[in-house]
Order: sequence, then C-alpha cells, then structure tokens
Amino acid sequence: IRWAGNQDGPGIAALMRTCGYNAAGLDWSDIEGYWLVAEEGGLVVGCVQLAYSRPMAHIAMTGVDPRLKGHKGAAVLRDLMTGAVAMMQDFRAQAVLGFVSFDRKPIKRFYQKHGAAILAQGHLLEVRLEVQDGRRQQRNDNDHAEPTADRAAVSAA
Repeated sequence: IRWAGNQDGPGIAALMRTCGYNAAGLDWSDIEGYWLVAEEGGLVVGCVQLAYSRPMAHIAMTGVDPRLKGHKGAAVLRDLMTGAVAMMQDFRAQAVLGFVSFDRKPIKRFYQKHGAAILAQGHLLEVRLEVQDGRRQQRNDNDHAEPTADRAAVSAA
C-alpha cells in the first residue's frame, strides 16, 4: 500500500470503471496526496480516496479489482483500510466516515467486522464541476465563510 502519484491516475480511473463507477470525462492527472493504492504486477488492483477533515475524516471512494479471487480481494481491502485509518489518525481525525452502496453487502459485512457501524442509509450523489484553466482553484479566505443561499440550496437538495 502506498500513496498514489499523479502517474497512477489512469490506473485508478480504469479500476474505478471496472468497479462500476463512471469515471469518463474526469481529469485523473492531479490525484497525488488524495489516494492510496495497492499494486500487483505493476497494476493498480485497489485504491481508496481520502478526504481529510477534523474531527471527522471521510473515505470517499474505494475500489478493489473484482477479478481478485478468494481472500485476495478482502486482503487488499483490509490493507487499504488499515492504511487509510492510519493516515487519518496521523491527521488527528477522531472518526472516519464512509459510504457503501446498498448492493455491496459483502463490503458492509467487512466494515462491520472491522468495527464500523451503519449510521445512516442513503444515496451517493455526484455533481460534475467545471474546472477553469485546467487547474484546481486555490483556496481563499472566503472558503470557510457561511454558505451563500446558492450553496445552502445545493447542500439541502
């Protein structure tokens, strides 16, 4: 298990597609510092996206190659989650949250076996954002301001 570099973006995108996430149209070239990966034979076979925050951090996306047979997939997932939790502890998060879709019952059982509790059920939503000038926008002092009416409406939707 290691931190992903930007060169791992295409491999992570391919794995996420294999796991059922529509990664088409997203730029995967600037992912360094947000993902952990597991490799086998030079290929990405597992990944987890980390969203750092305090007091609660978030495991945003997780993928394990469904072609891994037997206990190998579970071992990759266990190693990824162990690495993710260690990173969140280093960041001084007090809790780690994550989302598991309704149809992923084996993964739910895995998480529960390793101490997770189901807090709520819902749907994973995505809003695609336009990136200006091909780069992420830098944070400014207004990023921590109270939500505007537009932001509040999106949050409440």
